[in-house]
Amino acid sequence: MNDSEELFFTENITHVNRFIEKIILFTLMLPFLFVIGNLIGVFDIPYKYIIESTFLVLVISVINIYVNRRANKPTLAKYVGIISAIFIVGFFSASGNIGIYISYGFFPFMASLYYEKKFTRYTTILTAIMIVITMWYRSANSFAVDRITGLPMTQLLYFSSFTAGFMIEVFFAYLIAISMTRRGFNTHQNLLNQMNKKSEVNATLERM
Repeated sequence: MNDSEELFFTENITHVNRFIEKIILFTLMLPFLFVIGNLIGVFDIPYKYIIESTFLVLVISVINIYVNRRANKPTLAKYVGIISAIFIVGFFSASGNIGIYISYGFFPFMASLYYEKKFTRYTTILTAIMIVITMWYRSANSFAVDRITGLPMTQLLYFSSFTAGFMIEVFFAYLIAISMTRRGFNTHQNLLNQMNKKSEVNATLERM
């Protein structure tokens, strides 16, 4: 990878880091939405949980801002940002009062913006691990009825049935994301090669 290619992908990492940082900052609105939902009767979320989630998201947001703006280490910020986002979703989805499972499917797509297949793969694996952890915790603190038997689900049945469904969704999201990663990387690589060739031709003409 030459200097121009390295510069392009470093700048892209920085831009995507800022994008993920904004998403994490946006999650600061969730606790306030929970309060409003409680007041109008849409949610029934303990206020202790709302306070804890506010503190958690605030701390994570400050860490991300510091790494992005102060530390000036784009690659480190890339990992901190995606891990923070996955952790926040995991924290909220572990609650029996909140269902935001679809958010897990976003992470492979977010990772694909970096145009790195390995990072997209790592992100998907981390997402799968978080699903297992949060669903096991939720299965121990939730109640559901088996649609076939009409009987209450055991913890193991609750965990296995829901986890399997979410894993399938994340897997298909990964297949699409890895294809987007490969296509995006190749497209930008070809564009940079064409620009380099054009620069070489112009430099040759100038020397003639």
